[in-house]
Amino acid sequence: MPTRHIASILAIALLSLYMVGCATIRRDQCFIHQYRYDAMKSLFLQTGSYQRVAQAMADEGGARCEVNSFRQMLRKDLGLEGEEYRALFRDLEPGDGELDYHPGYVGDVD
Repeated sequence: MPTRHIASILAIALLSLYMVGCATIRRDQCFIHQYRYDAMKSLFLQTGSYQRVAQAMADEGGARCEVNSFRQMLRKDLGLEGEEYRALFRDLEPGDGELDYHPGYVGDVD
């Protein structure tokens, strides 16, 4: 088989693997740099409020998936993965008619 055909087959195989990988990645998570995570974790430890941290991330232009990734990393890092901690990490939803959604509105958590 000519080298060009082998290269074409290899390129198609790699593209297929890439597409399968993209299809299986959760859309609500994305990469967050360690330095950003550390800064946000420090803010969480200072304030004790996930909502304040999520609001700060949103104010800095952070994507929703970054906030989700931070929440999951923090819960795992601090051992707060149980159901008893669920309310602590609750995202407050926007009201009816609100177009701008900030995932971690700074407010009271029930």
